[in-house]
Amino acid sequence: MGKSRKTRAGEESTATATDPQPEGEAPASNGTNSEASPKKKQMVKQILDEMGYNLSPKDIQDQMLSRHGIRLSYNAAASHKTSITKDMVGGRKRSGKKRGRKPRAEREAAVEAAPRTSASDRQIEDIKTVKQLIRRHSAEWVRDILDLLS
Repeated sequence: MGKSRKTRAGEESTATATDPQPEGEAPASNGTNSEASPKKKQMVKQILDEMGYNLSPKDIQDQMLSRHGIRLSYNAAASHKTSITKDMVGGRKRSGKKRGRKPRAEREAAVEAAPRTSASDRQIEDIKTVKQLIRRHSAEWVRDILDLLS
């Protein structure tokens, strides 16, 4: 037989841990029952629809307790709110660009593909530049500039 205890109304009760809940009374939930989660999420959505989406998780907890008699943990309230708001805006969308460092093989391939210039290649480029200056201006002008620089 179970232990005797007083109820809120002052009557004595001999309920045990295995006794079923009295009719019309829902068991108090602490937010850990995964089966009730979809219902809880719908309840949170209803609260957010009525009171606004800027409601804090603490306010959601208070509303769940006062309206439905369900204790929802702070983390569960925050998680449901985040999930609901992400569903509304289409979730997290990623751009086509991948983030982060490229794999080593790709980095090495990019280095190999880069043109390598030697000293003789740079000298040839310099001579081509001087030739273009002579075409645009006169050879005398280029000589004067070189005299000023040296």
